[in-house]
Amino acid sequence: MHYDAFSKCHPLVNFVFFVGAIGFGVVIQHPAYILAGCLAAAGYYCLLKPRAAWKVLLGMVPAFLVLAAVNPLFNHEGERVLFTIFGNPYTLEALYYGMAVGGIFVVMLLWFLCYCLVLTSDKFICLFGRLIPALSLLLTMVLRMIPNLIRKARQIL
Repeated sequence: MHYDAFSKCHPLVNFVFFVGAIGFGVVIQHPAYILAGCLAAAGYYCLLKPRAAWKVLLGMVPAFLVLAAVNPLFNHEGERVLFTIFGNPYTLEALYYGMAVGGIFVVMLLWFLCYCLVLTSDKFICLFGRLIPALSLLLTMVLRMIPNLIRKARQIL
């Protein structure tokens, strides 16, 4: 993994940034903000993992397209009906809202991937070790168990 200057900052700075980025990404649903967040998160993830980033980014395109296409099947609100499927209208407004939901989903995944790479278990213990020592140790052990479980599953396969 490639470390940048932001990764070397104090864990509180990293934590506050990611809480802000993820929080604003969920609350503000304007398409321009979603696009800016997606570009920023994708750029930062490419900086952190230059070789594996393109596979991850290309893998998120189908998730975005599925969320955008499936939303109008359940949300029938809107004035501009594109076509009718199973007797229900497939509207342009619902398609736009599905694209917004898909964009928010992709942005959140990218920010959480960056969060996992920047805030390691050592930084997490440094940040919350004095406030809640038992909980920080438990969370660190649980978060460490997930990659080990994936590694052992690959080994078994």
